[in-house]
Amino acid sequence: MAKQRAQRRAEREREVAARAAERAEQAAREAKRQAARNRLRRLLPAGRSKPTGLLATRRRARNRVLLVVAILIQIAAWALGRSFAISAGALVLTILAAPVAARLLFDD
Repeated sequence: MAKQRAQRRAEREREVAARAAERAEQAAREAKRQAARNRLRRLLPAGRSKPTGLLATRRRARNRVLLVVAILIQIAAWALGRSFAISAGALVLTILAAPVAARLLFDD
């Protein structure tokens, strides 16, 4: 009986040691991966954070609406015209009209 308990205890201890070794291996791999990420981040320029205020959020939403409308105009020109000249003309007109439309529609 004592031998069986000793064997079971030894087996449990081996399992615990194996799990600890696996965790240590995994931690070493994660530390190596994190070090590589940090080296890469140091090489890259620091990014700018975007404004998070209410006005900036509104401006981004308005710009998205304007972009979607411009894309829809381009798709309509391509679908209805099927000509490069019509598509190019619609592109030029959209580029010229977008700032005017933004000022007229979204001016507070």
